[in-house]
Amino acid sequence: MPEALARLSDVTAGYEGHLVFDGLDLTIPAGQVVALCGPNGSGKSTALRVMRRLITPQSGAVEAVGKPLGDWGAKDLARQIAMLSQSPDAPDELRVRDLVMLGRFPHRRAFRGPAQQDHDAVEQALRRTEMSDLGERPIAALSGGQLQRAWIAMVLAQEAPAILLDEPTNHLDLAHSLEILELLRSLNREEGRSFVVVLHDLNMAARYADHIVMFRAGRVAASGATGEVMTEEIIARVFGIDCSLFDHPLLGCPIVVPLASSNARGP
Repeated sequence: MPEALARLSDVTAGYEGHLVFDGLDLTIPAGQVVALCGPNGSGKSTALRVMRRLITPQSGAVEAVGKPLGDWGAKDLARQIAMLSQSPDAPDELRVRDLVMLGRFPHRRAFRGPAQQDHDAVEQALRRTEMSDLGERPIAALSGGQLQRAWIAMVLAQEAPAILLDEPTNHLDLAHSLEILELLRSLNREEGRSFVVVLHDLNMAARYADHIVMFRAGRVAASGATGEVMTEEIIARVFGIDCSLFDHPLLGCPIVVPLASSNARGP
């Protein structure tokens, strides 16, 4: 496994004339759970899309899994890096099991139906996300939390060693949010899969991430091991709030307690 899952060097990228970042340098370590945090519009989701080649940078260089991103074929890249965007879409009448089967596309040969290993991967993904009983239900009949878990099952069925997730706990209640993040961490610890996750909840990031990247205004404000990045000074500079940090007595991770807005945000 390469030391870096992805590396962005002096990258400029954005959307239809709107520049999100200009000259961004970012290294995502492989084999870890990495959380991307920061205010809305700071560049987190755009960085994910650049890494997965869903956005072509205007300038700069991008490497993924040890070689230039442009050297990967589409299916080969999909076998290496899966991604779930923030607002995925599919026909309402599509069954959950068929949605999850879409994750097998990079592994299937043209003009052939699913093989047994595809069906096995789908069933395993449904079990892991506690969606087995809903496999025959159309996605329009799911609650918001169930639908989010169905999409996550689709990404897991892709069986890529690296998975990018843009706000995977969106629409999930606290219990299911914890279950999904526990699942990601267990897959990382047991199978060595890499996860890059956009999270707005700093306490979730502190609990589950090995490495945190803090974005602010299209720049990397801080990047490193969770304990190094989760500081009152960095949080104040990135989010413009005063806060206190405490060590959790059982989990051993920092707890962020927001206090009030502040003028601590730096240039």
